[in-house]
Amino acid sequence: MRLHDISLWLFASTLTLLPFLVAIKNGDVRLTNGTATYGRVELYNNGQWGTVCDDKWDMDDARVVCRQLGFRDTITAHGNALFGEGEGPIHISNVNCDGTESFLIECYSSLSDNCEHEDDASVTCLPFVYSEEGFVRLVGGNLTDGRVEIFFKGEWGTICDDTWDISDATVVCRQLGFTGAISAPRMAAFGEGKGPIHLDVLECSGSELTLLDCEYKQKRNCMHNEDAGVECFNYTGEGSVRLAGGHDLAGRVEIYKDNQWGTVCDDDWDVLDATVVCRQLGFKDAVSAPKKAAFGEGVGPIHIDSVKCLGDEESLLDCEYKRDADCTHNEDASATCRDVSYVSVGWIIIAILTLLLIVATTAGIFARVFIKANMNRLLRRIRNVSEDVPNTDDASLSSQPSGIPELRYPTIATFESADFKTTLGNLIMSRGSQTDSMLYTTIPGELILPKEEGAGSYENMAKCGNVEEKVYSNKIY
Repeated sequence: MRLHDISLWLFASTLTLLPFLVAIKNGDVRLTNGTATYGRVELYNNGQWGTVCDDKWDMDDARVVCRQLGFRDTITAHGNALFGEGEGPIHISNVNCDGTESFLIECYSSLSDNCEHEDDASVTCLPFVYSEEGFVRLVGGNLTDGRVEIFFKGEWGTICDDTWDISDATVVCRQLGFTGAISAPRMAAFGEGKGPIHLDVLECSGSELTLLDCEYKQKRNCMHNEDAGVECFNYTGEGSVRLAGGHDLAGRVEIYKDNQWGTVCDDDWDVLDATVVCRQLGFKDAVSAPKKAAFGEGVGPIHIDSVKCLGDEESLLDCEYKRDADCTHNEDASATCRDVSYVSVGWIIIAILTLLLIVATTAGIFARVFIKANMNRLLRRIRNVSEDVPNTDDASLSSQPSGIPELRYPTIATFESADFKTTLGNLIMSRGSQTDSMLYTTIPGELILPKEEGAGSYENMAKCGNVEEKVYSNKIY
């Protein structure tokens, strides 16, 4: 037998024995029309391959499929035939796994009776190990967020957060199969990594397929306390939206419909329509609704036209719209979103001024209360002293010791008298020839009148100056 004949015989024998060497049994699953880690889910049942309906399809169901295939976990569960429509029977529907099953057929499910292949379910799985140049993974968080690590030059390492922003994070998230990035945490938000810091000063536009397609530097001056991280989000299929051609808060509006991404025509496009898009993406609302392909012209179909939203819809497809667009891509609609953490400078200034006003008003109230309380206390003290002074007509006071002048004590009425001369006469000493005269009051302290010959009379005292002003300067009302 010739060598050529022997080779043909071995090849035919291998083909004959292959079904017995690799036995396919009921309940086996596979991924098609994608890659080794993602694709349309197909189930082998009753001797043939078929698809799974996406009714109630969720992460727990996808997790069972991925682990059955030998992967670490699932990244996301897709619906609406994301990886194309399958052929043959749709074996099961309404799958309800708790995530701990070893095989998909162990989960509760029902026979498909109202599904079409446009409802085929898909998954994106998370491998145990990446070993190809440029692969990325998330560490220190969970399935959707964590510290970014990249396989570069034969080993895993981290990325320095210099110039790290949402565009760089978006590339990482899309490389992992997510829709995009929510944020780009810095300063080792998910813990410090180990090993080399491979890349620094990344400059991604957000449209690159892999992180190594971006501009970057390998020379670095970083430590692991500057490791970059990401927070990713995922779309759930039909009606998902994204912003393209701009940055994290603004861009051309694209919507996933009929199994492909497309744009929105700007006929009747306004800020209410843009607000629905922004809220669907997790932002607070929209600042503006640019038109005329403000962020560049898109590609593919223009899915919807003449959108009319009220602003409170949950998704853009909940709004009124037309399917048949008579637009071209130079009329692609866009949105500029306001971040949930946005606070205008004007409101900050108003808040500060309001706080200062409250503090000043409170301090003024306390000051007035304090002054009033102390003045009232002083007046009460004056009244008490006035009530305790001896009667000048008392016989006990008619005879004074030698050398001590006779004093006439004032009362509160003294200060309120309309006749100032009488008031002054009641306040001064009654020693006509006394050269040293003093004016006594019940107010703490003394008012000393200048020495003047014949100071005992009011007329002579008036010559010393504005006595009335001096007396009333000590008066407390």
